[in-house]
Order: sequence, then structure tokens, then C-alpha cells
Amino acid sequence: MGEAPLDLSIITVVYDEATVKAADGLLKSVFRSHFDGLFEMILVSNGAPDDVLRPISDGYDWLRILRSDRNLGYAGGNNWGMLRSRGRLVLLLNPDIVVEPDALARLVEFVDSHPDIAGATGKLLGDDGKVQVGFNVRGLPTFMAVVFDALLFHRAFAWTGLFRHYLGRDFDYSKAQRAEQPAGACLLVRREIIDQVGVMDESFFPVWYEDVDWCMRMRSYQRELWFTPDAVFHHSGAVSTKDWTKDSATLAKYRNFAYFCKKHFGGPLSILVIISIAIGMLLRSGFVLLGMLLRKDLSKSVKNFGVGGSRAALKGYMKVLWLCVRAKL
Repeated sequence: MGEAPLDLSIITVVYDEATVKAADGLLKSVFRSHFDGLFEMILVSNGAPDDVLRPISDGYDWLRILRSDRNLGYAGGNNWGMLRSRGRLVLLLNPDIVVEPDALARLVEFVDSHPDIAGATGKLLGDDGKVQVGFNVRGLPTFMAVVFDALLFHRAFAWTGLFRHYLGRDFDYSKAQRAEQPAGACLLVRREIIDQVGVMDESFFPVWYEDVDWCMRMRSYQRELWFTPDAVFHHSGAVSTKDWTKDSATLAKYRNFAYFCKKHFGGPLSILVIISIAIGMLLRSGFVLLGMLLRKDLSKSVKNFGVGGSRAALKGYMKVLWLCVRAKL
């Protein structure tokens, strides 16, 4: 006899000690969940050392671990997990997620009760207990939105309809509704959608914009993603990138941003995006330099760098600008 079919496959990706420690909290919360269906939990290790993984592997005998000797990236790790999973539904969860006891059951029930949708996300609460507005659900990028974002207009004109939609600030988190771009940190997708659309694009490396691209591709197949407020998850955020240097993070993010624009907006428009990124780097650098002259850290005003990140922020902006000038971004 073959293996029993599974209702749900849960996939999370780790690559270092911090993400493994975070995943321990996720696994505890999954174990305590009130989900009655048959499920599997898959942890993909993107090169995490064996001694770091040992507490997880020894402590959870029901956990499947896929081990890679290198970092496959966020897309690559999740893809490996999806391709090796057996559930009719696949749930991607970041390792720094904690599942409310009834969240899995409610999210699966919601998708099962809406057979025409591709999948769904739940409500993500930060450490402050508030909905993570601007992250949980956003609008899919348009050409104008990404150009204005690159030029820092999203800071000065955040109140406009364009940016309120793009940044998810008009989204009503009290009711179930269509969600253009749910965060990949918590995304439940039907197996047949993965078979139809394909897995994530691993050219987005190591992280950023792979989930946006995936949602865009699902929409191109006329398949909708939804949000339900009844499934609640807690998300600390940025555990995978908090130890990165600021310049490395900036470079990785804008490389993927540029690739996304080339892929979805085509050659001529993507050239305009690259020009906008170059101008935006000059503007951001100007703010940071002004702050250094005033002995005040203004880097947080242009990007979410903490106090003391001015020099690293400036270094990252200059790297991106140089790539734009050389047409290498």
C-alpha cells in the first residue's frame, strides 16, 4: 500500500543559528496546533551546520529535514521543500513565525471553502501585537509605483492613492478579501497551482522579490490569492537578514528589484527604472550625508536602517549607483 495522502505540507527554511533557534519556536507552535488533518513539517537547511541543527533534529522526530551543503536562497530552499512535499496544500512559513493554536485549521478551512482561489494568507501580528501593515499584504507593483518608490516619492507622498494601495495601507484587515501580494512569510497555496504556475524563480537570490514575482505569475494565470483575518500568526520579522551588513542587504535587494522590473516591465521601461534607481541612490546618499554633517542619523528616514547605520547605508547606495552607471544592475 502507498503512503496516505496528506492535507497539508508546511515548509520553512533555515540557514544559520539564528534562523534555527527561531524555527524551534515555530515547531513548538505547530506541535500545539489544533489541526486535525494529516500533515507533514519540512525544514530545509540551507547549509546550516550539523551541530546547529542537532537540537532540532533530536527534538522533533516527526520533522522531515532536507539538508543542503550550501545556501540555496529563499526561493531555492522553499522550492526544494515544495518539490519534495506530498500535501494537497502547501504552506510556506518563515522560521520566525509562531502559529496560533487554531490558525492552521482556520487557514486550511478557508481555502477549502473557496475552491476557486489559488491560496491564502492569514493575519500577521508583529512583536507589538499589531498587524504588520505594509508587509502582510501589499498591492502588486506597477511601473509607476516602482519608479516613484526608487525616487523616494513613497516617503513624501505616502498619502496618495497609488502608494496607499501599493504599500497596503488601505487594506482592511478586519475582513476576508482578495490580496494581490501576500507576503511569502505565510502563504498557503494549492498543489495544482504550483503544478500550473511553477515554483519560485531562483534567480532572485538570496532573498527579496521572489514572492512578489510568484504572486504576479499566479495572477497572470487568472488565479487569485486571498486574506482571512481568522487565521492569526505572529511574525518577529527580519531574522534571516538582521545580521547582514547594511551595504550587503542594500545591494542584494536592489539587484533583485532590478531583475524583477526587467522580467515584468520589459527592456525600455526597465531602463527607466534603472535610471530612477540611480537618481534615488543619489537622493538617499544626500540625506545620509546631510545627517552626518548635522551629526544626526537620517538613514532611517530613507530606509529602515537603525542608528549608527549611516556609513554602511552610504556604502550600499554607492555600490548600487556604480552598478547602475555601469549598466550591471
